[in-house]
Amino acid sequence: MTLPATSGVVYNGNPSNYLSLLRNLRPGDRLILTAGSYDDPADAPGLPFFNINGTADQPIVVTGPQSGPRAVILGRSTHNTVRFDNASHIIVRNLEINGRDLGGDGVAAQALAHSITLENLEIHGVGDSQSTVGIATNSSTVWNWIVRGCLIRGAGTGIYFGNGDGRQPFIAGIIENNVFRDTLGYNMQIK
Repeated sequence: MTLPATSGVVYNGNPSNYLSLLRNLRPGDRLILTAGSYDDPADAPGLPFFNINGTADQPIVVTGPQSGPRAVILGRSTHNTVRFDNASHIIVRNLEINGRDLGGDGVAAQALAHSITLENLEIHGVGDSQSTVGIATNSSTVWNWIVRGCLIRGAGTGIYFGNGDGRQPFIAGIIENNVFRDTLGYNMQIK
């Protein structure tokens, strides 16, 4: 996979500094996470993309290693693991997301989130109940999401995009070349 051209800063993240680096990302920046387990009990868990926005020409990229051992983002019972809130033009790729079956979704749009790309993610540990989801956008209207080449295994529901009552729709997305294994309920719902 080719990373987009960037005029921003390239940061090298590890389990001890990734959250402080994440909060400072600006358009065109890239955060490259080393292999290892990412779980900071003293701070917000997972990857909280709150008020983080790239641009169409200069997206923000957060990536793990392209080969070999992965950067593993660990979940908690109190939060979804990767969270988007007032976030846009972000590419997240080459990560393992392990919710540890504690009740949080693997990836979730919790408020406004558009132009998000999720690529080559391995999502598991999100199967404690059918209402726990690998990738969910049912809490917010989202658009221009791309979900490509992801493996979602052992989820309650693999993907749940949009909301069943017609609020918070999923608009103009691309979902391709993903694999779902051993879901408790649906592999995918789009509403």
